[in-house]
Amino acid sequence: IKNYSYYCNLIKTTLNNYKMEHKRIQYLPNDLNLEKAVLGAILLEKPAFQDAKNSNISHTDFYHDGHASIYLACQDLYTASKDIDLSSVNRQLQANKANIDLSFLMDVTNSVSSSANLQTHCIELRELAMRRDTHNSAILLSQKALDLSKDIFEVKSEYKSILEANEPKSNERLTGLQATTSAITRMLERRQKLAKGE
Repeated sequence: IKNYSYYCNLIKTTLNNYKMEHKRIQYLPNDLNLEKAVLGAILLEKPAFQDAKNSNISHTDFYHDGHASIYLACQDLYTASKDIDLSSVNRQLQANKANIDLSFLMDVTNSVSSSANLQTHCIELRELAMRRDTHNSAILLSQKALDLSKDIFEVKSEYKSILEANEPKSNERLTGLQATTSAITRMLERRQKLAKGE
């Protein structure tokens, strides 16, 4: 019972410290101007959505909920073989019951003049989303690593599965994934040592 109380307090203290550290991070990696550039290009030029689709981005890669809703409306129009423009996207947003007003939508189109750098922007957007996903996975895994009722080998197996799921497609550039992976590994090892009282 004495050891149990010690480990419970250790876990609580570690999680509280982590929560305080997490609060100092005001937001996760994102670039709202980049998101606007991608959406603006899609709204301005007809073939742009296909280019974005070929870059393997989805609505979940957008940090701003409004931007994600706009991309989803574009995707719905594309799937239905309808034109993607300001008017049709506005109607689709209303059909999707997305709370996006026309001025917000127009602001997106005013942020870009062409789709010249769309593929590069899509790659950068995907990388930011992968960083957020990796960060969120690291939090979940660090909590599981501290939970002494969890099998550590299952936690490590889950960690590897998450990394494999986040592996880039062949046409994605992933600057810094190894550094991120190493940081997560070091964090998990530190948490395991703390849990063991080392």
